[in-house]
Amino acid sequence: MRSMKLLSTTPFPAYAFFKIMLFSPESQGVLADYNLLVDKLNTDTDRAEVEEEAREMRAQNDTEAKEVTA
Repeated sequence: MRSMKLLSTTPFPAYAFFKIMLFSPESQGVLADYNLLVDKLNTDTDRAEVEEEAREMRAQNDTEAKEVTA
């Protein structure tokens, strides 16, 4: 209950924060990454698997970023 009180007393309404998060493409990517991490944690995925997948995704993102900027 303490967290609910904290949210209700903040000057920036929580719904505005979530609205920004949902409609910002950058934030959607961050949320997707976070959701993937939480899923991996909840399914007891081995750390080495997560790190390998992160390396593969980073390499793919780097390749795609170079294609976009070229």
